[in-house]
Amino acid sequence: MLSSLRWPRLRGAFRLHLSSRAHQWGCLLEALRLAFRLAWLRLQSVIARRRLITITLVEHMGDILACEPVIRLLRQGNPRAYLVWICGKQYAELLRWHPALDAVWTVPCLTSWIWVRRLHLAHQQYDLHFNGRVCPICQIPFKNLSGDSNINPDNYYFRGSILGSFCLVAGLPPLDDTPELHIPREVQRTVDALGLPPAFVALHCRSNDASRDWSPQNWARLARHLEERYQLPVVELGIESVLAGDGLRTVINLCGKTSPLASAAVVSRATLFIGVDSSCAHFANASHVPGVILIGRYQNFTRHVPYSGFYAHGGAILVRASGPVAGLAVTEVIEAVGARLACPSPAS
Repeated sequence: MLSSLRWPRLRGAFRLHLSSRAHQWGCLLEALRLAFRLAWLRLQSVIARRRLITITLVEHMGDILACEPVIRLLRQGNPRAYLVWICGKQYAELLRWHPALDAVWTVPCLTSWIWVRRLHLAHQQYDLHFNGRVCPICQIPFKNLSGDSNINPDNYYFRGSILGSFCLVAGLPPLDDTPELHIPREVQRTVDALGLPPAFVALHCRSNDASRDWSPQNWARLARHLEERYQLPVVELGIESVLAGDGLRTVINLCGKTSPLASAAVVSRATLFIGVDSSCAHFANASHVPGVILIGRYQNFTRHVPYSGFYAHGGAILVRASGPVAGLAVTEVIEAVGARLACPSPAS
C-alpha cells in the first residue's frame, strides 16, 4: 500500500526533474545564442566606432513598459550607440517598434541572462533587475551590484515607482516620466476593424495575482452603473472575461481576442480606464487615458504608487484597500469614477 502511494509521487517528481533539466539545457543553448549575437555586434561596434549598450528587464509586461523612459534617456546620451533591449520572448512585441532601439533580443528566462551578463560583452550593461530577484522557473537568484544593491524584493516600492526604483538599481538617476508605447499601423488597423463605439470605458478586471482582484459581482455592478448612469458601453480586456454571462447589454468582450499591442491600442481610445494594477493600467498611463485603479496591499507595501508620469500626477485616482483589493466596496469605486469623469485630466 505504501509503495503504491509513493510511486505516483516519485514518478511526478522524476518528470518534474526531467522537465527542469530540459529547460536548463534550453536556457544554456539560448544563452550561447545570445552571447554569440552580442559578441558579433560588439565586433561590428568596434569597426563602426560605436558603443554597444544593453538594457535588460526580462519580465513582466507592466514593468517593461514602465521602464521605457530608460530607452529615451540612454539614446539621448548615446545618439550613435547600438542600443539593445533583452527581455522574455513573450514581451518582445512591446518594444520591437520602438524607434530608439536597434534590436530587441530575447531569452527564455532570467537564468539565461545571468549566464550571459558575466561575459560583459557590451560596453555598458544596464540591468533593471533588483538584487535578490529570483528566476521564477530555475529558482536561481540574481545578484545586481551595478547600482544600488540595497534595493531588493522587500523594499523596492519604498524607493519610488517601478521606473524610479529600477533606475536606481541600474545605476541611473530616478526618472519620473510617462512611458511611451509605439503601436504599428497594422495593429491600429486591426483595432479599427473592431468597430468600437466612439466613447467607452475600458475595463481590465483580472491580474496575474489573486490578491489584486475584485469580485465578479462587484465588476458587474460597476458595469451596470456605467451603463445606467453615464450611458457608457464597456469594453472588457484581459485573458479571461469576468463579465461574460452577466446579461449586460453594453459589454464588448475582447478577452483573449487581442494581442497585447492591440489591447493597448484599444485602451488608448477609451474615455476612461478602470482596472486592477496590471499591464493594462500601464497601457492607459502611456496613452494618457484618465484612470481609476483598484489597488490594495501588495506583499509588505501598503501605500505604493507603481506609476510614473501621468498617472503619478493626477491622471488616475488610486482607490486603495487596506488589505486585498477584494475588500473595496462598490460605492468607493463608483465615487472615484464619478470624480474622474467630472474632472478634466491634468495636462499631459
